[in-house]
Amino acid sequence: MHYGRQGTGKRGGIRVIYYWISQDCQIYMLAAYAKSKKINLTPDEIAALRELVKEL
Repeated sequence: MHYGRQGTGKRGGIRVIYYWISQDCQIYMLAAYAKSKKINLTPDEIAALRELVKEL
């Protein structure tokens, strides 16, 4: 999904990471950050999100 921030134009949006559990029809928002502040998650951040998902 794409979200824009007011006054920043097309490239000034935010990135949102969701996790969907299809059996329960539940969606969890795991992270959100401005694309201008962070291009991608670090390997450590990805590992932390994977651990978080295991708890869900």
